[in-house]
Amino acid sequence: MPAHRKGTTTLEFALIGPTLLLIVFFIMGAALLLWAKGTLQMAASQTARCTAIGSTNCTDAKAYAVSLITTWGAGAIIPSIDVSVQSNNSCNNMLGHFSKVTISTGSGIAWFVPQLSGKALTASACYPSGT
Repeated sequence: MPAHRKGTTTLEFALIGPTLLLIVFFIMGAALLLWAKGTLQMAASQTARCTAIGSTNCTDAKAYAVSLITTWGAGAIIPSIDVSVQSNNSCNNMLGHFSKVTISTGSGIAWFVPQLSGKALTASACYPSGT
């Protein structure tokens, strides 16, 4: 390699590296946010089913949802949740008796990607209660 070409790769990486790292961390943060959203949706579905069938495991819907989220490993990135349970109402313009659970939270990944901080996550699910 000629002497005048030494350090070219280092210079190129110094120019491109920060942008590349920013893109990689943003993609990882977005994936983490989507995973948290999916976890909230599954917890809402399971909590709605549990309250609809009247199981003794979920007399406290919030505690049940928190235990599901913790079990699935998202307790570290989802700091706190609000759970609302509505019974005997229509659900998404469908008439009948449903148990509807809505879970909302703030995003806990501000430490990872500051641009994604403050994004509120919400999930809701319905399950027919039969009563």
